[in-house]
Amino acid sequence: MQANSQKATLREVALSAGVSLKTASRVLNNEPHVKPAREEAVRAAIKRLAYRPNELARGLKGRHSGVIGIVVPFLSHYFMAGCIQAIHHAASDIGYTIMVSVSDGNPEKEADQIRTLQQHQVEGFIIFPTTKSLQNKSVAELAGTPVVIVDQPTGVPEMDSILVANRETAKTVVKHLIDHGHSTIAVIGANRHLYTISERVAGYREAVQAAHLNAIELVPSSEGELTIVAIRKLFEPPAKHPCAVFTLNSAATIKVLNALKRSHLRVPEDVAVFGFDDFDTAEAFQPSISVVSQPIKKIGNAAVELLVKRIRQKKNRTGQRLILAPKVILRASCGCR
Repeated sequence: MQANSQKATLREVALSAGVSLKTASRVLNNEPHVKPAREEAVRAAIKRLAYRPNELARGLKGRHSGVIGIVVPFLSHYFMAGCIQAIHHAASDIGYTIMVSVSDGNPEKEADQIRTLQQHQVEGFIIFPTTKSLQNKSVAELAGTPVVIVDQPTGVPEMDSILVANRETAKTVVKHLIDHGHSTIAVIGANRHLYTISERVAGYREAVQAAHLNAIELVPSSEGELTIVAIRKLFEPPAKHPCAVFTLNSAATIKVLNALKRSHLRVPEDVAVFGFDDFDTAEAFQPSISVVSQPIKKIGNAAVELLVKRIRQKKNRTGQRLILAPKVILRASCGCR
């Protein structure tokens, strides 16, 4: 019997092997107590018919789909894309697949995406929230579902969370610029409503206040407002321009470098630059860019580990909060080389 153009069914496998449907199912699920001859006949029929089981249907029957839902606000950022890749590798290593949905930074859309993924029978969620805390509507959609929140505090006792030491690391970086002798240091970025951004700004403020320096902040509410024109205005005469810049993510770093180039200002001779978030070409830039490198692989591994533990335990417990330390990489743009 040859495989036809249509997808074979388990019933057809059983018929081809000369066994009952129940026996074919037991072989497929690697259940014990099947006679060797019958098992061999079923496996031969599976191969002959090119039979592929419906994994989702099998998962629904056993309440195990093997799918993790990921909700992120953006895909364009290096950090976010890296985290998704790290989660994918960690999940696939233990037999899980991922489904990714993008909220575009909209809390309403975030709740809608959660609902849509639930309809695809995901076993749990790893969520990068759109705001400083998960919105009530999203929390309501997630009731009873295993969840790990990344990059934000949860606000929900039963949810696990993974954070990076944003404030302390930002403070360390700005202090480093101060130690280089810089007395006018600007902080530049966008999305000030995000927890990570607000924490980095707070670290910047603590550092400049401790050194009795004035804060210079360009942190609009959206990426679209952070234009190269707006950045260049900080460096226009007659006012004395900042002699150093701390950028809040890789997108801001790229914009600042472009703005400085168009303003004919040299890095680090005229303006030192230190960015939060590493990116692929940071070391290849001339000069190379000093950055805070987030522990992306550790975030992905920890998120999957925490989520799968919740899925398998199948009971509520107090949420666990992990705070991971990023790595400060000193290169030429801050004046170190």
